[in-house]
Amino acid sequence: MPTHTDHEVWQPGPCNDALMSERVIPGTRRDRVVVGSSGDDTSARLMARALLMSGREVVFVGGGQSADQLARTVEAEDAGSLVLDGDDDERAAAAAALAALGLDAVQVGGRGAGSRM
Repeated sequence: MPTHTDHEVWQPGPCNDALMSERVIPGTRRDRVVVGSSGDDTSARLMARALLMSGREVVFVGGGQSADQLARTVEAEDAGSLVLDGDDDERAAAAAALAALGLDAVQVGGRGAGSRM
């Protein structure tokens, strides 16, 4: 089973470095996004690529991730957002797992039933 260390970090290329430095405010969480899925990771890969193209630093963990695994990855990577390809219940479980780790400020969004992203 994958752990929070089994992931890829995709960083913006040189053309986006200035954008990244402007968006990160000292003393706040990084402009880093953890992207994963509780099932198949096809849509998560597309979301990760779109975020990367917009200048975000992306930590892609793939599919088959539990809410606890995703929350621990957010903690380990000091990410400010979690994007989850799943339904409302899966996003709620991820938010609860983040809250249990004291990471209430992390934004949770994604794609799936009832999604706002």
